[in-house]
Amino acid sequence: MATSEGMVQVGGRTYRVVARAQLHDVFRLLDDSYVGTFRHVPCLRIVRHDIPYESLLGVARQAVRSARLTWSPKKTKRYAAVAPHVWGLVRARWVALTAAFARNLLAGE
Repeated sequence: MATSEGMVQVGGRTYRVVARAQLHDVFRLLDDSYVGTFRHVPCLRIVRHDIPYESLLGVARQAVRSARLTWSPKKTKRYAAVAPHVWGLVRARWVALTAAFARNLLAGE
């Protein structure tokens, strides 16, 4: 799903930046034509351009500078805490092992 990130003006022309997953499509507002795609995470990179590279790079830089792009940190895996019933099983096993050890110790083995 694409969402509009806003308008950016560079070199007297206005461009619309549209977010699509991790990429940003750029459209010239004058004729609503597609001019290129860039990404800004982890670094600014032009993916495809139909206008001169430097022009699209200027649009991308201006979009980043003017905070037109949304960004969120990379999601990391969170490990769930060990369920209480697991600790009960661990404790039961520990009790059984220590009891067996004590029996063997008392029996002289």
